[in-house]
Amino acid sequence: MIKQMTMADIDDLVDTASHPDIAKYMFDSFPNPFTESDAANYIHLSRWNTPPKVLGIFHCGKCVGCIMITIDTDMLRKNAELGFWLNKKDWGKGIMKKAIVEMIQHVFSNFPDVVRIYANCIDENRKSIEVMRAAGMKMEYCIPANIVKGDRIYSQVVYGIRRN
Repeated sequence: MIKQMTMADIDDLVDTASHPDIAKYMFDSFPNPFTESDAANYIHLSRWNTPPKVLGIFHCGKCVGCIMITIDTDMLRKNAELGFWLNKKDWGKGIMKKAIVEMIQHVFSNFPDVVRIYANCIDENRKSIEVMRAAGMKMEYCIPANIVKGDRIYSQVVYGIRRN
């Protein structure tokens, strides 16, 4: 389900990330439009780290999304932020739940210093909230009117899971 990507996955990754509903809830730094060059950068990140921190989500032999962690630094160095996206055509199939569960297992198995995995989410992104809950993550907190996306202000919801 989740694995390192190769350059053969560029077209699938571009197709996956190019739908406007993907960028709608991502950080502003997420490339929009998502180009072949952007896909190549994600694939490079997938292959660069050992163990990998960026992985493709595969379904029926195709790369249909991406899931990644960023390990925090300094006082927060035992935390890893989770990010993910899935091709809109594959929403509602249980693919993302499985990918998040696999990524949590991957992180806790391969990064022994990480004790907490968390994800930031815009409060209106109900599908991501539902999938994080289904994968075993719990809401840790909500900060009202904390995220600015375009000309709108949203509340920030943070879900997390801790090493057992």
